[in-house]
Amino acid sequence: MCQPEWPEGSVHGIVGLGGIMKSTLTVGRLSTCYVSHYLGTLDTIPAMDNAAEVLRHMLSVLGVSPQLFVCDEHPHGLGASLVQQGIPLICVQHHHAHAVACMAENHHHGKAIGVVFDGLGLGPDGSIWGGEFLLVDRLSYQRIGHCATMPMPGGDAATLYPGRMALGALFSRFADRVKMACPWMDDAEKQGVIELLEKGVNVPETSSMGRLFDACAALLDVNRKRSYQGQPAIELEAMADGEVDSFYPVMDTFDPSRGFILDGPQILALALDDFLAGTERSIVAARFHNTIAQLTAAISLKAAEMYHVDAICLSGGCFQNRLLYEKTLLLLEKKRIKTLVHRLFSPGDECISFGQVMIAAERNIKGDDDVSCHTG
Repeated sequence: MCQPEWPEGSVHGIVGLGGIMKSTLTVGRLSTCYVSHYLGTLDTIPAMDNAAEVLRHMLSVLGVSPQLFVCDEHPHGLGASLVQQGIPLICVQHHHAHAVACMAENHHHGKAIGVVFDGLGLGPDGSIWGGEFLLVDRLSYQRIGHCATMPMPGGDAATLYPGRMALGALFSRFADRVKMACPWMDDAEKQGVIELLEKGVNVPETSSMGRLFDACAALLDVNRKRSYQGQPAIELEAMADGEVDSFYPVMDTFDPSRGFILDGPQILALALDDFLAGTERSIVAARFHNTIAQLTAAISLKAAEMYHVDAICLSGGCFQNRLLYEKTLLLLEKKRIKTLVHRLFSPGDECISFGQVMIAAERNIKGDDDVSCHTG
């Protein structure tokens, strides 16, 4: 149960359907949100049948008749199948819901810089987002920066074989490193990945921070094949020496058309050079984490100053990485800026359904016909 600071009845009857993975459901009753237990991935008929039963039970126990359903924008999500006939449905962008969940959990009103790092979420431009800097409030958001995009050779296959992400990230700007990277990879497989990249066939672009961590895990031969979600990043974090404070000399950039850019491929190239020079994997892994934290804090602080906001919120599954989370938080707190983090929910997709309800409630209060968004 979560008690947001809303006028009584403002969330009543709003049902958040969450995302595809790590799903929960949220039901609004009067001014209180009730969040279900963890439901997992809703991509099968049995999983959807279970979710439907959970929703039926919640509505019955709470005595709520749904007035509005809210789902993720991703077209492959099955959550919309839970919608009852004749009841309106709206879609909310994945990372907007993440940021608003964190803000509402901390009773923050007004704008904030939302830093949302995760594996993936569909952007309104049709590309795969996941390393986002947003100017956000409970009604709208503007994409003001992101991780530099990287090709995913083979599409979804790149999430299972992180070596593909490593080659893709280096290919366009650091081609001289591609043949040196991932020497453990079978020659035929590597050549096949390179040919995909050269032809531009089945290589969707992503700004995902999760995929950047996967790529680094492959470069350091920490993980060659993912057998469970988040495995490469988890193993990379475990490998890192938490006592190392050094980081790579990578600067954030600002592009008037794209906003702030966190240059993940350059970080990977420097990490690979460091590793090939004989530096221990534990140190390279630590420097990788430290560099991400340094750039995240620097971009967030510059954005807060540029857009005249006094708060930064951190959300997304990548902030379950304790090393990244603690180092980023420490850098922000040293600057004495209000930093909002999850305390009731996981920063992962479990919080999505709550954020969806908060956005829909704000829309109802403002009387807007749509949840607005802007991309840069």
